[in-house]
Amino acid sequence: MSALALRLAGGVPGGRSRQRDAVIARATDLVGVHGSGGADGRSGDLTPFGRQFGEDGVPWSQVFVRCVFADLRLDHLLYGKFDRPAAALAAFRAQGRTSWYPALGAQVLLGTAGAEHTGIVIGFDATTVTTVEGDRGDRVQRLTRQRTDPYVYAYGYPEYAEGTVSADPGLTAPAPDTPQSGPIGPRSVLFDPYTGGGGVDAWIRAACQAAGLPFTEAWRSGYRTLCARESSGDPNAVNTTDANAVDPPGYRTASDGHPFQCSRGVAQCIPQTFAAHHCPGSSLDIYHPVANIAASIRYVRAAYGVAADGSDLAARVQQADPSRPPAGY
Repeated sequence: MSALALRLAGGVPGGRSRQRDAVIARATDLVGVHGSGGADGRSGDLTPFGRQFGEDGVPWSQVFVRCVFADLRLDHLLYGKFDRPAAALAAFRAQGRTSWYPALGAQVLLGTAGAEHTGIVIGFDATTVTTVEGDRGDRVQRLTRQRTDPYVYAYGYPEYAEGTVSADPGLTAPAPDTPQSGPIGPRSVLFDPYTGGGGVDAWIRAACQAAGLPFTEAWRSGYRTLCARESSGDPNAVNTTDANAVDPPGYRTASDGHPFQCSRGVAQCIPQTFAAHHCPGSSLDIYHPVANIAASIRYVRAAYGVAADGSDLAARVQQADPSRPPAGY
């Protein structure tokens, strides 16, 4: 595994292209497209991807990946035009952009020496990776495997403009992707729905890293409990029924269509709290789970005096204590 000098992305402001999200969305849209030819007219290697690529009637998992990126004019992120996974892996290695760990929008290389098959990572959690792969049973399929599956050989990381969201513990800490860092004004908060992947444990780990704090079992356990109670782990959760759900003086309904002051996101921050405790380098989008949890962590540190290692989180914040009933925070 190379030591990748990549950012653990906190997202990008609305209006700037999220290349990674576009690749994931395009690949997912193509699930179900099948080849033609063969005795049944459906099970051969003739595909729209082969025609687009210029090599029809050949194995097409790598061709599919290339076409997804080409459809978005992002094919330069693959470092060449290849019809075989082995060549794609060699190109990523030449750029120093390979890892044994999954990343959103990465190319997964499968089989012996990564030469047998390939696809695009659309999600992962602590134990599994979900991909979209062409030429899998003569069609484009969405598949979930264990990350430890021996068929998974490596991952190639395209150099997305907004950075990389990865499980790789060797990645550097987040670097700012906006001019703002630390506290921001509430009017700088963005309200774009989160369309990335990952899971709560990965988001908590990244949030601790973004906040400059150690990722400990106390933070993980406490925020797993807090996020489950606040949002059922949904990054796009919004509370429109409690006393916060108003447009305070001088503010109007946010761009997501809900009153400005609604609690939002996986840790249910109101925009004013999110802004006041915004973490340098994280997204300005209140729905981005890493930015949301990072701001919440900074808030409980300031408001409740929680220790840097989170060791007293459950004692000081009842909502993070699984042994006590929910109590808000």
